[in-house]
Amino acid sequence: MGFDEFFTLEHYPYKLMLLSGIFLFVVKLFFSNNYLAVFLNSLLDFTFLLIIYCLLFIADKQIISRKESTRAWTYLLFYVLFLFNLGVFVLNSFFFNDSIVMKYSLSNFNLGVIGFFFKSLIPLKYFILGPIILIAILALSFIDLKKFASIESYLKKLLVLIALLSIVIFLFKFDSVSNIYVTTLHEKFFGNSIKEIALTAKTVSETNYSSNLFDKQIRNYSEHALPKNQRVLMFVLEQTSYKTFIEDMNKIPEDQNFFKMVKPRTNIFTNHYTNDQDSMTAIWTMLNSNFIPYECYMDNWNKYYGFVLGTNDLVNLFNRNGYETNAVSSVYTAGLIMGIYNWTKVTYLKPDRNATGFFCPEDFEYEKGCEDKIILEDVKSLINNSNPAGLFMVQEFIYGHGTAYEERFHDTRTKYYNDYLLELYGYLKQNNLLENTTIVILADHGEKGYNEKQLWNYQTPLMIINEDLNYSEIDGLYSTSDFKDILLSYLQKTPLKKEEDFVYFVGQTQSSEIGYVDREGNYFLAKISGDNSFSIRNFRGMGDKQIEEKLNIFEKYKDDSAAKSCVKNYWCELCQQNALKAGIDS
Repeated sequence: MGFDEFFTLEHYPYKLMLLSGIFLFVVKLFFSNNYLAVFLNSLLDFTFLLIIYCLLFIADKQIISRKESTRAWTYLLFYVLFLFNLGVFVLNSFFFNDSIVMKYSLSNFNLGVIGFFFKSLIPLKYFILGPIILIAILALSFIDLKKFASIESYLKKLLVLIALLSIVIFLFKFDSVSNIYVTTLHEKFFGNSIKEIALTAKTVSETNYSSNLFDKQIRNYSEHALPKNQRVLMFVLEQTSYKTFIEDMNKIPEDQNFFKMVKPRTNIFTNHYTNDQDSMTAIWTMLNSNFIPYECYMDNWNKYYGFVLGTNDLVNLFNRNGYETNAVSSVYTAGLIMGIYNWTKVTYLKPDRNATGFFCPEDFEYEKGCEDKIILEDVKSLINNSNPAGLFMVQEFIYGHGTAYEERFHDTRTKYYNDYLLELYGYLKQNNLLENTTIVILADHGEKGYNEKQLWNYQTPLMIINEDLNYSEIDGLYSTSDFKDILLSYLQKTPLKKEEDFVYFVGQTQSSEIGYVDREGNYFLAKISGDNSFSIRNFRGMGDKQIEEKLNIFEKYKDDSAAKSCVKNYWCELCQQNALKAGIDS
């Protein structure tokens, strides 16, 4: 077939390509009102589908003189490749707004997370909707489009224009891109990799370090007597960096600003870092005081960092001191994050909960829940009716998991949390519950995204609020693994623990990112590029030898963590029990 015969509306693969591009545009419009981003990414989708079609044209030209069976195999390969990529683009369209923020690329996927991806991210409705869309595109491509033959020459020119515009988008509008191939190319050609450092297995295995640098768990519960008749209310903000928190907090009007209202009674930590950029590992590090050196979501995670389930934790410390412990979250299903702890009570949303008037997105399978305000009255009640001996309550905020919340409310995470806490604080004040109450506000981790992070992405807010405190900014270096020591110093009225000499942190799942910062502000940010190999993409105040030394310690600690995790079969022994306490499914 010649060029004119190939690029014609009478050729089924050509129609398939055109209609697929149109369908993808419509699907994106359905899931997003960011019309400019929809338009730009639809052009990119068209371009990559066109590239696949051009590959078929080139292959077909090469086999004209060969057997017809060879051509059949070529077309079969085309359809497999085309439908695979069409499925990827359809899936990307379902999570369009999130994918713009996250900047997924091919380097972020491997076989180890496929099970988690399909089980925990994609709702059942998308499993049904996706194939229906693909079948519809295939069926509609059989429609006779000969009556549009007069516009074929214009279509060819339009496709060339789309390809040229895609180059412009790639170079100048990358912030709006969600296409995984474009983000992969951008990462390859514009990614910031300053130098490569390769470690040897021998050097890693011979590296020594003090376990106390990473394992800060409670050694003996009996050594930590807690004061009676205290309420500790802990609120875990979703992916909020310190930088963004301060910027967004300052935009809230003075008369509606909770954080400024309580400022005279607040201690705020201005140099606090997360150790883990995923919620589950971040909260486990926070409550168990053990740095988890692995990305969170992987198959057989318990063989890598399951050892944490065998360590002492804050929840049990409060239990042993006679406190009521309560996990709170506006979700309908129990999970691992809070499920591993021995809570007195678990306050989640029951299946028959009336959600009228509240936003309950269903974009992700793990997000079977609603905005946090749906559970605010429950929180007021449990505080008011808590055990007089003491209460330790941990609420994991849900607002901000994905972009759907901010699209709906047009409120930043900080603004929404501000409004929630402002109402709760007013209730506590009105009911004389502020005395003997310590409010802790901190983030599980900083902003996510697979575009290259800066150091501030890992720096997170931590605030302690109590009627007996005076405003203070604490600029010492701390991390989530220090949370136990920080909290106990306030409750027991003892001097704050000495700041850390350094902090390690691990990026979100499939980012392959790790980093290090010390108390003088020297740091490096790296990406794991292979076995014991690292691409250093940003650093300050550190030479190659220093960076290599810190990487050797990190790798040795990882190996030791995996070895400890394989000593026994760690699993969530309390998950089912906590689900029953909450009255929901596990």
